[in-house]
Amino acid sequence: MKKDIRIPKKITPDPILESVVELRFKTNLPSDAIFGMLYNKLNEMFPGSYESLPILQVPEAVRLQDKNLEFSPHHKFKNENFQVNIGPKVIAIISLKPYSGWKAYFSIIELIIKYVIQQNFIQEVSRIGIRYIDFFEEINIFDHLEFKMDGFPFPSKQSSYTTAFQYEKFMTNLQVSNSNQILIKNKVCRGSIFDTDTYVETNIPVNESDILDIISNGHTIEKKIFYSLIKDSFIQTLNPEYD
Repeated sequence: MKKDIRIPKKITPDPILESVVELRFKTNLPSDAIFGMLYNKLNEMFPGSYESLPILQVPEAVRLQDKNLEFSPHHKFKNENFQVNIGPKVIAIISLKPYSGWKAYFSIIELIIKYVIQQNFIQEVSRIGIRYIDFFEEINIFDHLEFKMDGFPFPSKQSSYTTAFQYEKFMTNLQVSNSNQILIKNKVCRGSIFDTDTYVETNIPVNESDILDIISNGHTIEKKIFYSLIKDSFIQTLNPEYD
């Protein structure tokens, strides 16, 4: 890792495609009860936007038996900037493109986490994750990383790399891939994805201040990882603004 990591407050164009703060938990209450407890508050924050998600078309008996669906959301609320997904054991707060900045994003996270904790239905928090998905249009991000995938004997224009590692008290799942096609504002865009999921899964207190501290610290760690793994020379092409 770089000895001196400079973290800009902003880069342009902003590569953030989506950010997700996810809280997984254990509870004794049925999912319908949890949804009912949160509906009024979320409908107030995101008026008239409620949608049920396609997973609800799957029979409940199947959903309960399939471990792959255990933390799937069932409902969502959204506006042009943010989205909240709710499931029987998960709440995800999503910042949509264009990214509103951490200050605005964290204020929404804070409001929702505070309200959720006040409802007192969480027995145990099993995971807190902070995920950022960055997209670099018409760029091969592998040309701009601080690490190399040496040893592969053939030239490759399409590459992907996945790993998991620990930094301080957080684990991170890293996925880097090139030659992706995604749809942005009804336009097909090609480029590279840099995806970090930074999380903790143990010793998480069920209280507002500790959960928000973990989220805030996880965001800081995620930024350190991003700017450690991408070359400074490339960051300088993105018009970085520093405090």
